[in-house]
Amino acid sequence: MRAAVRDDLRLEGRQWKTLCSILGNQFFKKDIEADLHSGSDMVLATLNKGRINVGCRLRTNDYIKWAQYEITIRFSRPSGASTEWHKLNDGLFDYMLYGFVSHDESKIVQWVIIDCKILLTLDIAYKGPFSNNPPDSKLIAYELRTIKDAILNYYPKFIFEEYFDRSNCEVAR
Repeated sequence: MRAAVRDDLRLEGRQWKTLCSILGNQFFKKDIEADLHSGSDMVLATLNKGRINVGCRLRTNDYIKWAQYEITIRFSRPSGASTEWHKLNDGLFDYMLYGFVSHDESKIVQWVIIDCKILLTLDIAYKGPFSNNPPDSKLIAYELRTIKDAILNYYPKFIFEEYFDRSNCEVAR
């Protein structure tokens, strides 16, 4: 396993409980009717025959300085291995949670949840491809204002609301 992949897995593993909390808050809903009639206190929104497939991409805090209002997606690898771009276009995940961790990697400080099906329908251009650092792949980038219709949720609210206000656009809720 390459170092870059190990680093991605390490970051996701370290933030696993937080990722589960964010996604649980997005997809678990209180259903009073189900509670009253069947004893179910919560309902999980489901797709794809009972599954919700979420791609998670966490970036280190260094990236927030130059890409705070962008998402980057791995576009190609020299080996030809499948990338996030291929998986997105092949419909392998329904949503993407994209975020940045704190400098000490102890918490997720900023994130967005993106509906990938909506993202794929948007007629927008991405930036790139450009070399990743380390140069193990090529990336593309979407500015958040150009994909606002695909954004389901975001944190922290004040940062994004200020950004979208400056951009003179609203975000989907």
